[in-house]
Amino acid sequence: MALAAPAGLDSTARAPALSLAAASAWPARVAAGEFHAVVTEADALGIARCVAELGVEPLAALADAARYARREELARRVLLAQRRRFGGTAAAHDAAFLIGRIAEDAAHDRREALVWYDRYLAEGSRGTYASEALGRTMLAHDALDDPAAAASAAERYLTDFPDGVYAARARRLLGR
Repeated sequence: MALAAPAGLDSTARAPALSLAAASAWPARVAAGEFHAVVTEADALGIARCVAELGVEPLAALADAARYARREELARRVLLAQRRRFGGTAAAHDAAFLIGRIAEDAAHDRREALVWYDRYLAEGSRGTYASEALGRTMLAHDALDDPAAAASAAERYLTDFPDGVYAARARRLLGR
């Protein structure tokens, strides 16, 4: 026996469908810490659709939300789309560094991380993450027991960022 809908409710009524327009609020929502909600909305919209159709800012916000929600595979997919669709932009440039971070921190793959850090630095050595990319490059080479590459990165780090976060480590690597 089927139950009747409560009075005043249409049993066929549905919640309004999400649209990609809702994604315009994602940057502010990510800034407010709503990572899981943004990822849930993207899942509901369809990840393939989001990756193919979102503008640069909502796409970057989705990548951040996925990283903060520890959905690394989703974050990597979105960041790769950012690079492919918006090549030459600051967002595409930053995506190279962030893919390296995912490789290093989540996958524990320093060699893959180095590929992305090198790509990031080759595209512009004064970007948002330049100091960190170069410092992480130095540390990754050191951890991979490649002293010549670690020393080269340390020299470059001290030239570009003599007072940077990794400067003390660079000096130790160089015996200074």
